[in-house]
This record gives sequence, structure tokens and C-alpha cells, in this order.
Amino acid sequence: MPSEMSDQAECPRVLSKSALLEKGSTVSLWKVQDIYKSEFITGFEDGHWTHMANAQHITMYFFFGLNGVVDLLQYKKWDLPPKLDYVSSALAFAIEGFLFYFHLHGRSHMNVQVHMFLFHTIVACVVSTLLEMQHSHNVILALCRTFFTLLQGTWFFQIGFILYPPIGKNWDEEDHDQMMVITLIFTWHVAALLATMTGLGIIIYLRVKSLKDSLSSYQLVETKESLLNDEGQVTLNGRINSSSPRVHQIIDSDSEDV
Repeated sequence: MPSEMSDQAECPRVLSKSALLEKGSTVSLWKVQDIYKSEFITGFEDGHWTHMANAQHITMYFFFGLNGVVDLLQYKKWDLPPKLDYVSSALAFAIEGFLFYFHLHGRSHMNVQVHMFLFHTIVACVVSTLLEMQHSHNVILALCRTFFTLLQGTWFFQIGFILYPPIGKNWDEEDHDQMMVITLIFTWHVAALLATMTGLGIIIYLRVKSLKDSLSSYQLVETKESLLNDEGQVTLNGRINSSSPRVHQIIDSDSEDV
């Protein structure tokens, strides 16, 4: 850790990024394993594989499981190509979108509509993930990826309630007025998520600003790039070059050294 620190401000303690990565990747892999079992078992009928939709679902989950494996290998410090986690994530979203796009043959107009809304959201996930890969320090792109991923999840739930309503009457899947209502519902999901993310951002900002006695501090620390000169050699004095990039990180007294 650099001996000289500046621009300190108090900040709450959080889990380290590596710990969150390990927990999230492990949970994802266990969930994929459970889904594999259910999709594989229900895909058979009278001893024969008859449900091709299950095969598509299994293929889709495989690529998200692959993304979880890449995250775990990166956590374990395997020598992987840089930004492979972004690539595997974008690939998983792309495969998901490809399968959903060709999943709509012979369906009703409303069924196609709700799935096309999902498809466009998945495309936005792919684009925002690739943009974040190229500009990994841009918080707006990171928030966009988060937003579209959440939108995909909430809309998945909404599709289930539209196509298979647990209570009340079924939708008329060929009625234009009801399809207009579906369009409104999708925009309400967008508005609700924007409000939720904005509210969480305000709460976190106020919480961090109000903490005065935290053991953790928000500091400017040297990145690897800032310790390299123009010839790629480590500087002898270890000082931060004013033109070198610096990054804000959370320093916890109980966490591992940065």
C-alpha cells in the first residue's frame, strides 16, 4: 500500500470486491446446476426428449454458467486474458437474445410483443456490457449495464404474469388495446427502476456523507499504471506522477492490502 495518502474522506465499510465476486459467482453456478436438473428432467416424456424449449433453456443457462466459471477463475488468480469476464458476460447475453429471437414462431401477437421487449432489453445488456469493457472506469456505463440487467429480470416476471396469470381473467392476446396496455406496463418498469436506482443512490450518498467515525476511508491510491513510467519501468521513488491515472478505492482496516 502506498505510504503517502491524500484526499481522505470517511466512508462505510463494505465487502471487498473479490469477496463479492466469489459469493456471486458461486451462487450463480449453484442456481444454474439446479435449473439444469429441472429442465433436463421435464424435457422427457415417455422416455423421449420432446420439449425443444427445454433444450434452448439449457443452452442459454450454460453460457451464463460459463460466465460464472470465468469470474471464479479470475478470483482464483488464473492467468486469463484481460477483460474475459466482460466478454463471457456479453456472450451469454448475446446467446440469450439469439435464442429468444428465434423462439417465437406460431405465437400470438401479444406473446411476440412481450418477448420482443425482452429481446431489445437483452440487446441493450450486450451493448452496455461491451461499452463498459472498453471504458471500465465510466460509472454511467456500469449503471446502464446494471439498469438493463434489472429491467430484464423484472420484465421476465411480468411476462409470466401476463401469459400465465395466477388470478383473474386471461389477457386477449390478439386485442390491440390490451397490447397498448402491455407497452405502457413496460415503460412503467423503466420508470420504476430509474426511481429505485436514483433513490438508492441518494440514500448511499447521504449515508456515506453522514459517517464521521468510520474505520474505513475513501482515498486516492496508486494504480499499477501510475507506478510505471513512459518506458514501462517501475519508478524508483514510488511517487505518483501527476499525469498518471489514479483511482478511488475503499480501504478497510480489516481487509487485504491494496
